[in-house]
Amino acid sequence: MHIIGGGIGGLSLALALHRVGVPARVYEQAPTLEPVGAGIGLWPGALQGLRTLGVAQWFWDLPVCPFRWAETATPDGRTITGFDVSGITGGQGYVVRRADLHRALYEQLPDGAVVTGKQLVGLAHDPDGVDLSFADGSTERADTVVGADGLRSVVRTALVGAHDPRYSGETAYRGIAAVAVEDLGMMRETQGIGWRGAVHPLDAEHVYWWAARRVPAGQMQDPHTRKQTVLGGVEGWVGGLPEAVTATPAEAILHNDLYDRDPLATWTVGRVSLLGDAAHPTTPNLGLGGCMAIEDAVVLGRAWAQTGAYGPAFAQYEFERHARTARVVRMSRLMGRTGSLTNPVAVKVWRSLNAVTPARVAASMLAREVSYTPGPLD
Repeated sequence: MHIIGGGIGGLSLALALHRVGVPARVYEQAPTLEPVGAGIGLWPGALQGLRTLGVAQWFWDLPVCPFRWAETATPDGRTITGFDVSGITGGQGYVVRRADLHRALYEQLPDGAVVTGKQLVGLAHDPDGVDLSFADGSTERADTVVGADGLRSVVRTALVGAHDPRYSGETAYRGIAAVAVEDLGMMRETQGIGWRGAVHPLDAEHVYWWAARRVPAGQMQDPHTRKQTVLGGVEGWVGGLPEAVTATPAEAILHNDLYDRDPLATWTVGRVSLLGDAAHPTTPNLGLGGCMAIEDAVVLGRAWAQTGAYGPAFAQYEFERHARTARVVRMSRLMGRTGSLTNPVAVKVWRSLNAVTPARVAASMLAREVSYTPGPLD
């Protein structure tokens, strides 16, 4: 198996296949695997998947802060709606540094399983195999290929054509800061007018934070301007977000527009399939993007072990994963539309509707998505 993309999804699939005795090699375009990203939320399905994959033990010894309570709030700290999360997840839900998760996966792979500096630029497939062309001029002939190469996947383009992803209307800023918060189990999203954001504890002394605002696509900023923009948008907010942004070096603040894609009818053509964001990119409003890539890897690894052939394996994988991932994409899209309204009247109406909606409704909707588990590899 040739896997394109050495992110969370690609490494998870390589490890899943390794565990069931299927040789796999990952091709990553970056010259080296450096720590990247900020935080990543892990819900029960992903955590069960990581245990099944057998990531490095030190990962389980990290001082994490399980989610206890979820709520939305106004910038002045008034709760709009809230509910107990621990009962939904059994304490299995928290945020870790993305770099830690990536390293914990990579360390368990055999030597030579990841090849860096290999940017895919072309893919052609026929009934007997798949031809891969790389930017360095090299080529490979593969039996099967899985594209785990993200939102703008080269593999996806080769299968279904070039189509731009859908801009959500929001751009996001993210960072990690050495800031302590009072409630380590709180998962609070603050919703202002045109802005929303949250602070998630990583441990007792560090947080991962994010902020999103509604703005046209493509308005990238230099680090200093980026930081001042966020501080201006969340000025005076209760809950620690201004303090976290202030404590983050400007050059360490990540900035990217938020995109997703409408669900595909199928991710597979012949000997080639897709995984993670290459198959079903979603906005991060449910914190399930990385989780679904891990789940994909476990399900595809199990399908391969049970069927032993690419056709039945890809078919079983899609059968198990398509409905869930499509539902998450749609639900996350809806949450993004309502969380950063720019019309003050619409914001007031939305808050009123949330305030009178029973908390159990929101809790049950979240529970359906975050309590999913992908099952074992065998």
